[in-house]
Amino acid sequence: MKNISLYKVNKEYIGFDNALDVINIADKLYVLKDEQVWCYMKLEKTNIKLGKCTNIVTSFHHLTIDEAVYFSTSQSVVFINTNNDEISMFDFETVITSTAWNPSQDILTIVFEDGNIGLFTFNLKEKTFDIKESSNLSFVCPETITIGWGSTKTQFRGPLKKRTDDVLTLISNVLINDEKEIEPVSKHDNKRPVITWRSDGEMFCVNFWNNDRRIIKFFNSECQPMFENSGVNGLQPILAWRPFGAGIASISVIKNNSFLVLFEKNATVRHEFQLEHSFYVKDLKWDQTGNLLSAYLDIPEENSSQIRIYMIKNNHLYLKQTLAFNTSNIINFQWYEGTSFKYALSVTVPNYYLKYQFKLIVNKMYVNDSNCTITGVVDGHILHLCRYTQSDCSSYKDINSQEPINCIIFYESSRYLLIFGIHNLYLYKYEDIQENSNLIGKISLISDKSFLNFFNFTTPYNTYKCIFNGITTDTTDDVKKFEINFLNFNTKKLSEIADLQTEITDDIELQENAKEVYSELIKTDKSTFKLIMDEYRSVYLNSKLMWNNITSYTIHQNYLFLTTKDTLIGIRLNTLDDFYLEKVTIPYTRTIEMGSSLICGMGSTSNLILQAPRGNIEIISCLLINIDNIDNFLRNNNWQEAWDTVRLLKLNSNLLFDLNPERFLKNIQSFIEACVLNVFLSELEEDNVLTKVYTTSGFKLEKFSKKVETVCSAIIDFLVTNNYVESLTSIVHACLVMRNSSVAPIKEALKHVQILFRYNTQNETFKKSIEDAIKFMLKYVHINDAYHAALSLYDLELAILIARHSEMDPKEYIYFITKLKGMSEMERKFTINDHLGNYRMAILYLYEEFVNNGCKRVVEYMNKHNLQKTLYDNISEKSSIYVDVVESYADKLISQKLYDEAGLILEKANLYDRALQSYKEAKNWKKSVEIMKNCNIDEISFKRNIREIAENLISVNQTIDASYLYETYLRNYETATKFLSEKHHFSLACEMARKYSRLDIIETTIVPLLKEFTSNMNTELEKLEVDYTKYKERLFKIRKEKIERLKHDHENKDFEYQENYQTNRGIEDDLYSLAGSTTSTKHGSSTASNLSRSSASSSRSKRKEQRKKEDLREGGQYEDIAIMKTLHDKISAVCNYGSTVREVCMVLFELNFESDARKLHNSLFDLQNKMKNDIKEIWPDILLKQDDLNSYDVKVLQQNLFSLDVMYWKPPVIKTDWVIHILQNC
Repeated sequence: MKNISLYKVNKEYIGFDNALDVINIADKLYVLKDEQVWCYMKLEKTNIKLGKCTNIVTSFHHLTIDEAVYFSTSQSVVFINTNNDEISMFDFETVITSTAWNPSQDILTIVFEDGNIGLFTFNLKEKTFDIKESSNLSFVCPETITIGWGSTKTQFRGPLKKRTDDVLTLISNVLINDEKEIEPVSKHDNKRPVITWRSDGEMFCVNFWNNDRRIIKFFNSECQPMFENSGVNGLQPILAWRPFGAGIASISVIKNNSFLVLFEKNATVRHEFQLEHSFYVKDLKWDQTGNLLSAYLDIPEENSSQIRIYMIKNNHLYLKQTLAFNTSNIINFQWYEGTSFKYALSVTVPNYYLKYQFKLIVNKMYVNDSNCTITGVVDGHILHLCRYTQSDCSSYKDINSQEPINCIIFYESSRYLLIFGIHNLYLYKYEDIQENSNLIGKISLISDKSFLNFFNFTTPYNTYKCIFNGITTDTTDDVKKFEINFLNFNTKKLSEIADLQTEITDDIELQENAKEVYSELIKTDKSTFKLIMDEYRSVYLNSKLMWNNITSYTIHQNYLFLTTKDTLIGIRLNTLDDFYLEKVTIPYTRTIEMGSSLICGMGSTSNLILQAPRGNIEIISCLLINIDNIDNFLRNNNWQEAWDTVRLLKLNSNLLFDLNPERFLKNIQSFIEACVLNVFLSELEEDNVLTKVYTTSGFKLEKFSKKVETVCSAIIDFLVTNNYVESLTSIVHACLVMRNSSVAPIKEALKHVQILFRYNTQNETFKKSIEDAIKFMLKYVHINDAYHAALSLYDLELAILIARHSEMDPKEYIYFITKLKGMSEMERKFTINDHLGNYRMAILYLYEEFVNNGCKRVVEYMNKHNLQKTLYDNISEKSSIYVDVVESYADKLISQKLYDEAGLILEKANLYDRALQSYKEAKNWKKSVEIMKNCNIDEISFKRNIREIAENLISVNQTIDASYLYETYLRNYETATKFLSEKHHFSLACEMARKYSRLDIIETTIVPLLKEFTSNMNTELEKLEVDYTKYKERLFKIRKEKIERLKHDHENKDFEYQENYQTNRGIEDDLYSLAGSTTSTKHGSSTASNLSRSSASSSRSKRKEQRKKEDLREGGQYEDIAIMKTLHDKISAVCNYGSTVREVCMVLFELNFESDARKLHNSLFDLQNKMKNDIKEIWPDILLKQDDLNSYDVKVLQQNLFSLDVMYWKPPVIKTDWVIHILQNC
């Protein structure tokens, strides 16, 4: 499907006309000429004679690693140092007949005249060589054993059960059998072996002469024979191993017919292709990707030669390009810099060094009036024109040429077709695209017996011209520009023109000095972009890099499509400006077959044509275009076309709403008239399908809240007011779809049925509509659900109708409904709701029925089903059962420990005793006191309750409230001040004592407790200081000795420090026990410990690991971070003492205990200052430093850091706002 286009040619004059071989290395040329080795310096333009060499066997080969050029003679292998042009020769006693380097250029394969094969390694510095392996061409290959395939005759049957013999007829031309004559030796065969290596260096192959024929034999990298094939007739001394995949190419000549033969690595013939010429093929070479195969053809009769470039797809050999040369001596040719879409070929001819650069292109033409796309596929002398429409995608016409075709140009606006052969240029005109084409004329491409090579074709916009470059291969002429005018076609000569001014003249700089391969102008409503794809598969818009790893692209309709390795990307051209400005970053994407590339779009349809790597054509429908087409239909209010498109393409019909909810609701009538409503309702879902199903469609829309309920409500509202009877089934369906809404769907659906049912059940139209709706509903809901919903409407006749249509057993409903008919209305509703389990509704109807009598039954029903809140919310305070309901509800709240709420409803019902108990349980002393005052309780009981409440408050640390009760209601100041002092509220206690002139309480109660607390606090601070000092010194010691050990081991180079911060692990050696550890190291491990390590992810192991990180024992793996955590906790504890110590010291000073106050105050102040001074050492600045990780200090500090909780990475903040300045030491 793709053709090869020549887009760039470079020609360099070298000045050697009859050289045997030439190789171009940077600014030098190495030449084999007249049995001499020459070096041509390009810059100085001078020739240097390096030496004499006779009987050349192998031509030049560049060794990039050794920086040398290699060739061989019959007795020697020769190396030329490309730096100093020094020659090194290694002589052999036996005559050399062939040599070849392996792909890594470290092993040279040599075949000698006696059939011996050697694999040699060379040391150019020491000028020595060694033989690595050896073998002989006569060695027998081991017999091939096929496992699991059966006999040869039963293999390869395939789906049509073809026999092997039938399959082999495809390659019967080249296989030797008893009926065929063996071809005599070719006059071109020098009977020398030919060697080729596989690209991975695991195998090599030798094509050699044996008796009367050539044999192919395969060897492994140890020079052991593996497979051979001696049954190919007329095999030539040519061999080329495909870089990737199977395919060793050779040529077979039988009765002047040439065949391209492809071998498998097991020496069997895989394919045979007859070539369309009878010229002698001198050499074959694959490009680096294995996609292209080049053949060098010698045509001595015409004193010319050709290089033909082939492509193999779907077992067919396509001739894609023919390079013609006005000489029969092509010195050499070589592929270089190959990618999946760009190829480069160097050709050396007498006097010139040529570089050809090719790219893969698709030649296509859109035919608007026929709504199709036409592609042209070059295949040698034939041009296949393939026509693609929505209903047909087959080849419909071939154009035959008398010469190989190199290039074609479509000019679609006027239907011109330009064909470039190797000798002539042809112009065709299509009057009717399905009829025969008309040849307008042809122009010779041979000028003064020189072949013109054309490249870099452009067709300027809105003109009837094609402009291209031309160059000859055997003259000093520069590149010239030529022009073809389709309207004024001159059949005599080409028109040479001046430089062309393109539409975008600014040079565009690409990244990493990349070279442009493809380019195209894209015009949007706002801007004009030049799209460029470089040799590294990067795509630019103007000079801005937009995408990487792109394998192909095409513009179809108003869209730009690109492919990566396995993804198709689509972008609307009208959003290209936003992409360029990075305002939009979400394109359309979809997965495609690995390696597929874009060919073109199919006419004006939404289909895209892709080609798989093996050559298969795949047509896919583009969701992006389809959704845009649907949106355009809706914009034009063409709802019928939009609906038909959705159904035809099997898209989700939610698109009609999700594309524009406001538009959908506004045009609900047009939508209902166009669609099949039940189909739409069946697919309706809450989520936006553009963000859930079609997530790669390139749309970014917000979710519509309550989508299903809104759509169904809009549909129901329209149908209710328009042809209610005929639309009843759809109304029911819409109600049932709203299952997750706030509306009961089945009951709501039955309400609509009930309306029609009550209106007229005798009308046949009404009757049929009701029956259809009920039957439809019963398909989607359970019969019991439908029957129960009918009962909940309290319509017994409708319930009977539902039961009959659902084929329920009459025993299940006749008796029950008959019984209901004999009840009063309220009792019937209670019975139905009780039957359905709707107890909350049932108790309300029960209460209404027995509001004046039988209230005991209501209370019993309430307690049975826990309906206290329901009845409480709906009962009157004047009801005879109000108190019973309140007490029952209060009991329920108390069981849930909601004492305050229980007290409120009990108080409201004047049940003060129970309310008081609830408030007491709630520790709500204010409400308790209020209740006791309202009850006029006696003084003894009042005080008893106060003491009880105060004790409860003390139990929950509400000391101030408890002391307030003793002070205010019990007048017990001693107990009140005692409570305050015990909880260290000394200032409040003193204030209360002075308030009531009870200084004795200060002496007898407050001061003893104050003295005790001061003593305990001093002791605690002393202990904290001792522990803090111990852990601090231990931490500093650990760090110091780790640093010393690390430096020592580094200097002796016997220790490699392992950094592994990401896995939170430390150094697994005795670095952890450097600080005088007393623990021993146990070498080896028990079975139990092995099991523990194997289950490290278990919770038990995690807890064990956590305990290690908090273990303060000396020598522990995480001792340093455990100490840091402990120090952090102790500093935080000292900081928290500030406010308490301030209050105590103020009271001590006030009571004339100044010395005690100073001691406590300064103990805390000094300890805080000490800690503040040490913080910089415990948490140094380099602890979290990342820019000097090679420092020993940083390594040790950060060794276990990531095993420490983040909150301990930084020190606590020490505040001194509690300090009393009058108590500070001078």
